[in-house]
Amino acid sequence: MRIYSLLYCVIGCFFTALQAKAQGYTGKIKNDSAFVEVMVSSFTGLEAVSQQWGLPAGKLQQYNPDILSYSAGSSVVIMVPIYNLLKNEECDGCAAVYHFVGKSEGLFRIGKWYGNQPVAALKKRNNLRSDALSPGQKLLVGYILTPGNAASVIASNTPVIAKNDTAISLMEGTVANKIKEVPKPPSPRKILSYTGEGAFAVEFMPNSGAIVKKTGKASTFKSESGWSDGRFYILNSSLKTGLVVKITNSSTGVFLYAKVVGPLPDIKQNHGLSLRLSSAAATMLGFWEEEKSFDLSWEY
Repeated sequence: MRIYSLLYCVIGCFFTALQAKAQGYTGKIKNDSAFVEVMVSSFTGLEAVSQQWGLPAGKLQQYNPDILSYSAGSSVVIMVPIYNLLKNEECDGCAAVYHFVGKSEGLFRIGKWYGNQPVAALKKRNNLRSDALSPGQKLLVGYILTPGNAASVIASNTPVIAKNDTAISLMEGTVANKIKEVPKPPSPRKILSYTGEGAFAVEFMPNSGAIVKKTGKASTFKSESGWSDGRFYILNSSLKTGLVVKITNSSTGVFLYAKVVGPLPDIKQNHGLSLRLSSAAATMLGFWEEEKSFDLSWEY
């Protein structure tokens, strides 16, 4: 029965992809985050949907709190967040995403929802001569890879850790039995193999009526956590320990979720900084140089 369920899921995703390619998706907004609704004709579990879209299971559960109660084999509609999936140009295996303008919505706000796009990009893509919009107006906001294609692209971009053949041969040989530990050559930079938005994403629960957004300078602190499990941390003197915060690279729009583990130490090196991120978190956001400050925005 499990084989048949998986087969139905694959077939369902295939036809869903064809339909999406032909008609495109309608983008929707929830808590200032963009998503699309996807029909899964034969639900086989959260992990299956996670693999099809190349998104962390925790992120999907955050958008679909009742997903764990869905019955296997049933048809369900799932909300898929698209902020990090959205592309500016059409591509093979992609489907268009459209946004229908709501009351009091402008290009700047819509651009922020859909990948932090500049107003000029939205105007060019939709052949708009002015910034004026009308309620109900249809805007092309970008493209996303259809189910399966998204997962394969993300998998192909995941860093592969090279094996130390010499160390392996020693460990497997008789000589290794007499050696307690085989030394490894030092690595100039730790490899980040995690590809999601952070293990604490499911714990991010801001008050929708009073979301606080701030910007400031940040730097890093050394930590062994997060490189493969997405457990990202920050130090901040004004936030409560244990709070999960959404951190965004102000220049690229890339974001992740990190947990506050304590205040910034009152030392000279921290003067002018608003927070420090664990090494893996900084790397995920695109910052590699230790002790260099950079601009970030955060909300909670």
